[in-house]
Amino acid sequence: MALDADTVLNAVIQVLKDNTLTMAASLTTATNVITIKAGDARNAPLTTDAYPAILVQLMRETETFAQLGQRNNRHELELAIVPLIYEGESAEASDKDVRVFTKNIKAVLKSGNNITLSGTALYSLPENVDYFAADLNGAYCSGAVITLRTHHLST
Repeated sequence: MALDADTVLNAVIQVLKDNTLTMAASLTTATNVITIKAGDARNAPLTTDAYPAILVQLMRETETFAQLGQRNNRHELELAIVPLIYEGESAEASDKDVRVFTKNIKAVLKSGNNITLSGTALYSLPENVDYFAADLNGAYCSGAVITLRTHHLST
């Protein structure tokens, strides 16, 4: 059976939704994560009351044939997990909070309880993080792009 990438995407989103208190721990700008959904952070504007937010986007799917007859194929999915913090008064607090938020999200993604992603992943790893700041219509927003790579087998 072919890998259903949407199932993996939804499993990642569900893992994040199940751990909102853990991810919001130690933030100075909020005590809870308001928005977690699939979307492209470059093209999915959020209102200021929707932060802190996490947008998840499937970026790439690679399939390698491991056996003749297309059995035991290896699939690699690359997802962009984008935590976003809006802090209207202090760019420094916003930048610090996005680093804490990112660290907490990575801890959730590395947790042994979450790594199977609904029993479909052999393993997954948040590989790298790129931080950025955005001026969204005059509002300062801090963000990061966490690259999560997952590996699967299918028949």
